Amino acid sequence: MNFSFGNGALLWGTLLFTVPLIIHLLNRRRYVVVRWAAQQFLLQAYQQSRRRLTLESLLLLLLRCLLVILLALALARPFVPSSSVFSLLSPSQKSVVIVIDTSYSMGRTNRAGESMIERAKVQAKRILEGLSEERGDEATVVALADPPRTIHSTSTAIERVVDTVDRLEPDSAGADLVRTLDFLNENLLGDAHRQVYFLTDLQRETFAPGGSAAGGGDGGEEDGDTAATPASAWRAAAANDVRFVVVDVGAPERPVNLAVEELVSRPRNVVAEEVVRFSATIRNHTDQELKNVAGTFVFDDEPERGKPVVFDVPAGGVATVECSTKFHDEGGGRQSHTATFVIDEDDLPADNQRSLAFTVDEAVRVLLVDGDLARGGGGRETAMLADMLNPSDDPETGGSVFRLKVVDDRKFNHRAEDLTDYDLIVLANVARIDEKAARELDDAVRAGRGLLIFLGELVDPRSYDQRLYDADGSGLLPARLLDVRGDLSETSDVAYFPVVADFFHPMLRLFGDPALQPNLLSVPIRRFFRTEIGPKDRGTNVVIALDDDPAAPSALVLEKPAGRGRVVLFTTTADDFWAGFARDNNVWTYLPLMQETATYLTLSDHSLFNLTVGEPLRKTTRSIPAEIHVVRPDNSRIAITDTPREMEYGEFVLPAFVDTDRPGIYTLELAYPLAGAGDDAGRREIDRFAVNVDVRESDPARVEPAAFPVLYPGVEIEVATEIDTEPLESRAAREGELWRALLWAVVGLLTAEMLLAWWFGRGYRGGAP
Repeated sequence: MNFSFGNGALLWGTLLFTVPLIIHLLNRRRYVVVRWAAQQFLLQAYQQSRRRLTLESLLLLLLRCLLVILLALALARPFVPSSSVFSLLSPSQKSVVIVIDTSYSMGRTNRAGESMIERAKVQAKRILEGLSEERGDEATVVALADPPRTIHSTSTAIERVVDTVDRLEPDSAGADLVRTLDFLNENLLGDAHRQVYFLTDLQRETFAPGGSAAGGGDGGEEDGDTAATPASAWRAAAANDVRFVVVDVGAPERPVNLAVEELVSRPRNVVAEEVVRFSATIRNHTDQELKNVAGTFVFDDEPERGKPVVFDVPAGGVATVECSTKFHDEGGGRQSHTATFVIDEDDLPADNQRSLAFTVDEAVRVLLVDGDLARGGGGRETAMLADMLNPSDDPETGGSVFRLKVVDDRKFNHRAEDLTDYDLIVLANVARIDEKAARELDDAVRAGRGLLIFLGELVDPRSYDQRLYDADGSGLLPARLLDVRGDLSETSDVAYFPVVADFFHPMLRLFGDPALQPNLLSVPIRRFFRTEIGPKDRGTNVVIALDDDPAAPSALVLEKPAGRGRVVLFTTTADDFWAGFARDNNVWTYLPLMQETATYLTLSDHSLFNLTVGEPLRKTTRSIPAEIHVVRPDNSRIAITDTPREMEYGEFVLPAFVDTDRPGIYTLELAYPLAGAGDDAGRREIDRFAVNVDVRESDPARVEPAAFPVLYPGVEIEVATEIDTEPLESRAAREGELWRALLWAVVGLLTAEMLLAWWFGRGYRGGAP
């Protein structure tokens, strides 16, 4: 009969039919033989009614046993195919879920010019053609996407579902198989015996991310790891007695696809009137070399500023193209700009361009606080450091991207300078820090400024620990200051040397060349402050250590994030008094180290302005704008009316804009009120954001149908290239449920049993024999 059961374990309940039988046997009366005179008359009457009583008891026993069996069968939810004689008792309505892959790889076209999404829509409509509105069939359409969503909720209006499928287009995002299966489990499966169709191009990134077995063959999860995997998600869905059919709508041939994977600027800090070089990386996802590919750099969406390039890309490899330009000072201050690199269209247009949003500053403004300046030292602490950042005669106005101003620590503590006017604050051998100055410094750093601290003989560690360090890890200082170690006497030759575990750190990027590493590692450090990293200083990282103690080396350079800013601490001096960095023979070590450190601390956070499709736009401001608008890539203008949220360090977080479902340039327009906005009063601000596709979806590598048993062991998944010509005629699709008919039979038998028991009992109470 090919029966299947939704709750097969409950079939054991049919054994409970023995309960009425046992009760019947236990209640059989045992007679004691006592002969007496009238016995002959009673025996004759008993023999006349014995057969009737036996038949009545057996009939009631049979009904009660059958009641138990039918009830257990109904709870087990049996399904029968259309070929079974029992199919007449099962409902005829069909319920299907069509899951359509809407990731942007489905926009790829084959050699016939047909896209994968069009092929999926053809197969979806063939499934829907096998359903009947008159019969009450129902269909649900779900997007295999990131995040998954319902395209058309469960409906018996099949024609409307067809119209919805006709209008379907690929998204600009990828696909998340695990989240989609979880979505099905939570919202659609378990309440009915459904047939689920997946219409997809079988992209490896979706069905076997990373090229692995989608979670492992024997469970898909490591010991102690509860994260869901594709394999575990399939098994969870299959536990709901769901039958899966995966329909492969992908093109068997490898498409011609180039993807713009990366677009960066060098330097990362773009300064007005300085040359900036843009570099685009293009990957060839085909097995043949592509020659004379045309591409164009476009700046600020102005085609007239476009710079075309022609390049070749090796088979399966990458090509890098570059373009240099300048951005002019447009009235001072920080300006928002964009760069876009576009290549000619191929089989997958969605990844043929990439944009970069960045800011152009008038300069990188650096405040040098010299602790030696007020004591008649002539600025000795910062003299060498200033030369490393800007060697010109007038470092405040030109000569370098870094514009410097040197002040003494008294002006700093008396707050003579507005710290928000600077991108980087440097404290060099500053003795003490005033409480109010420490609060302003904390606010400035957490709002996005960089802080570079050099220690020295003037430093009072108690003042630093009291003002800048907190045991709970909330202070600016990366670690607590302890005592000073080292000997500066002329007779001592004691020195310590740097130890670096990771030359990939941005501050040490130029020392990644093994030929240059000895220059850094041979710099002598004669004196330094020992530090102690507390148990709650989770963000603290030791960039450079010292070789003073092999078991517990001291730190030479530490860093720590603070809000949107970052702090770097050198435990030695900025000059050559304690350390050998600033000596003439080490200038070619000190120069790149200081340049990279200053760049690292003032680096514009491009991640704030460069997003992947679906990520929200976020922005912080010093004042609350009167008007907030977002212009999308299609030029639609949307007003944001929610109230900004105030942060703990005096800035405001604007409401996040989440409608970033398509790639391109988004423009955030802020208008500040004429009063009550401080320095921002009456100002208009424009910020541009670049939203790009996830290039992982560009890889056309596929999972072959034969790999499914290995990828998802224990899950029955049928893989087909198209729906049968007679849709839904498979055994799985034409099964019906018998539980309703069985429950009606239980009700009927229960009624019959009660009536018969009452009728038979009348005779026992003196009714008709």
